[in-house]
Parts: sequence; C-alpha cells; structure tokens
Amino acid sequence: MEEDNFVPESLSRTYFWPHIRHQALKFEISLNEKGARHSHFIKYDVQKLEYAFTIYEKGWWFFKKKVYGPYAEEEIIDRHKIAALYILALLTAQPFSTIVPQNETVDRNFALANELFCIAVMKAILEAWNEEALKNLKMEANERKWFIILLNRLKTKIRKTDSYSMSDEAEVLSLSQLVFYIEKSYLESAK
Repeated sequence: MEEDNFVPESLSRTYFWPHIRHQALKFEISLNEKGARHSHFIKYDVQKLEYAFTIYEKGWWFFKKKVYGPYAEEEIIDRHKIAALYILALLTAQPFSTIVPQNETVDRNFALANELFCIAVMKAILEAWNEEALKNLKMEANERKWFIILLNRLKTKIRKTDSYSMSDEAEVLSLSQLVFYIEKSYLESAK
C-alpha cells in the first residue's frame, strides 16, 4: 500500500536545511539591530553553518544505524530527534561569534547567540509540524533560561571533547525528549 510508505517531507533529513540557512541570516540581522546601540555584534559564518549540516547528516545516519540497525534505511526518525540532531550540530559548529569592543562586557544575548539560534531552529521545526497550534510558541522565561543553560553546558562539553560524540545516542534521545515535552506543553496550552 502506497500510504504505508509515505514519509512527510518535513521528516526527510534535508528538508529544514534551506530554512535554517535563511533563518541564520535573519537571526544575525535581528540580533545586530538590537546590539548596534551598544556596539555589540554577532558574525555569522556561512562555512561553519555548512559544517553544521555535515555534522547533522553524519549524526542523522549514525543515529539511525545505531538505533535501527539493519532497518535504518526504511525507518524514519521523528521531528524531535531531527531537532535534537540539528541542535547538537549547531552547538558543535557554532556558526555565530561575538564582536564586542575591547574592555566591554559581552551582552548575554550575544554571548549565547548559538544557543538562542538553536531555540529558533527548534521552534521552526516544531511550528512546521504544528503550524497553527504553535505559531505563537514562546517559552516561559524560566523554562527558556534553564533550556539555554542546558544548551550552554552541552556546548561546553562539546568544546572540551572537540566535537559531539555521535556514538552517544543518549544525548540525542535525551535532548529529543526535552524537545518533545516543550512541544507538548505548548500544544496543551494552546487548547
């Protein structure tokens, strides 16, 4: 039966990449508009973003092979795991860097630009699946703060090891479970 093999386009491994590229440009412009009055800027590195996609693709295949074994080719992974794999790839590649005048303290939003971008990517992936219910997804301040702290710790761990360990499917599963609960809480509150 044809419908049994239907895979939504948004669950393909490459579907979101053009959107993420576009979103990175918008993110840089938006954050730089906010920082201009303080002479704080972020720089978006296209090569690092493309490197993130390479990391994502390797992680995507590795995860599927590790979890599904000989059935990896035919099994699909859900949007939560796709979001988690993108987040880990972006935290590894760190496509945004800060530009701050000497002797000035970096504004928190600029220091956490990569983590904030990960949240924007997660939001876009979740909205693509539940567009109407999540069109106004906005994390509560405390929830957002702790999620950013978690992402920052992951980034720090990745930096210490030089890259995220694709062999650690527990990271993908744990992060994807958090993404699931974030989505679930917003879907429930939208009712």
